[in-house]
Amino acid sequence: MKRQRLFGIGNFVENRQWIRRGLLRGLRLCAALDLASDEDSDREHHTGEDRAADEQKEDLPSVEPTGDGLGFDDVWHAAALATCVGSACHDVCCAVAVHEGSVTHEPATHANSAARQLASPIGACDAAPAMSEATLSRRSMLLALGEALLCFGCAKRSQSARPLRVAAAADVEPVFSALTEPFRQKTGREVVLSFAASGVLSRQLEHGAPFDLFVSASREHIDRLHKKGRLVPGSIREYARGQLAIWTAGDGPLPQSLTELGSSHGLRIAVANPEHAPYGQAAVAALRTLGVFDALKRRLIYAENVRQAQQFAESGNADVAIIARSLAGRSGRFVEVPIGLHPAIVQTLAVVIGGDELAASEFADQLFASDGRRLLRESGFLPPAPP
Repeated sequence: MKRQRLFGIGNFVENRQWIRRGLLRGLRLCAALDLASDEDSDREHHTGEDRAADEQKEDLPSVEPTGDGLGFDDVWHAAALATCVGSACHDVCCAVAVHEGSVTHEPATHANSAARQLASPIGACDAAPAMSEATLSRRSMLLALGEALLCFGCAKRSQSARPLRVAAAADVEPVFSALTEPFRQKTGREVVLSFAASGVLSRQLEHGAPFDLFVSASREHIDRLHKKGRLVPGSIREYARGQLAIWTAGDGPLPQSLTELGSSHGLRIAVANPEHAPYGQAAVAALRTLGVFDALKRRLIYAENVRQAQQFAESGNADVAIIARSLAGRSGRFVEVPIGLHPAIVQTLAVVIGGDELAASEFADQLFASDGRRLLRESGFLPPAPP
């Protein structure tokens, strides 16, 4: 039995016409998928008989070898090959055993496992032909591989067309809401923001929630997800330090400090739940530092996150709220809480593994540009601590 590489130069040139046929067929599939996506319709799954019928109905261009390179005289074909090479070829340059015109998989090797995965239905390309463990003709293998490669590139392209999904702590709502429009104008990409307590978002990500970027109000949640392998190594960045504020929506009493708040009578106080909200943890820590927590604990109203705590005070279900300084400046009246009364609120972000990592990193970069730093500063965030 003779061992060769499927993408060795000799083999590639010899069989390029079959790879090109696969690429052409893949282009048709991608066009069909794009049309189906635009019309918001279900994708149609083609069987082997459907593809055979398609080939009989449509005349494929002649691709006889010319002896002068690959012979890709059509720009679309060259672009298709570039898409394939850039997206997937490094995974499919697998060693195969070629014997009397047939190709047999070698399941013990990682490379051939990748080839089987690529040749089976993947992602948006369910029409790609599935490989059996039985031997396949070399022409069928190359035709299927060309189609699967282009479909793989098509799937990558469709991922970049969907909205970017950002899971963000509730305290950064003013800043990140202001960042979405510049990003859309620059990239043409919509951004979907999901605000909640950092602990809630962390648990969702731990269980596979399909976000691209996680923006936490706590370094602790980022570190835990990193240990579980959910975040891209090297993408973890501290972007700010948070502050607390005592806030009221109307003209009612506003204690000028937490100590004064502790001596007040009858005021209902909304705080974020310290079990999963970093700002709730900081609020409770500050009250304990001043020794007033026990006096106030019966009057504390716990909210799911810091934004909901503010809403409790807005609606009259609480008289004051201990919230993020970043939310306090938009309305009402507030007094800042000294940062030395509680552990630092280390605002940290990271890119999620398996999402659109490149776009997520690009969106996060806005925070570290001049406009992003200005937005953070105006919202009451402090710069991150020096390394």
